[in-house]
Amino acid sequence: MLRIPNGDGSRKIRVVPNKFAALARELPPVRAIHPRRRTIQGFGVHDLIVETTDHSQAMALMSDSRVTDVLRSYKARYETAAEYLCNVKVDTTVGAGQGAAAGAGG
Repeated sequence: MLRIPNGDGSRKIRVVPNKFAALARELPPVRAIHPRRRTIQGFGVHDLIVETTDHSQAMALMSDSRVTDVLRSYKARYETAAEYLCNVKVDTTVGAGQGAAAGAGG
């Protein structure tokens, strides 16, 4: 979907669809209003931004230029998703125990 390469041809940052997505971009956004709540089918996008191949590296330990690249990738995905979604959420995890996100590979 999106790759930011290193100078040596390897990837620096990449964005991939989550294999275990909680949302589906193929669903039509069907809304329902109930007496005490509103619902919408699981329409949306659930992508992963793989910031580094070293999954134990926290953003706080990255170089300034690396953090800039990561934030630019967040902004690019946010702007793309905001064109057709009402709400956009960015969440981040570090390490091997990333829940469903771990299944996407690094």
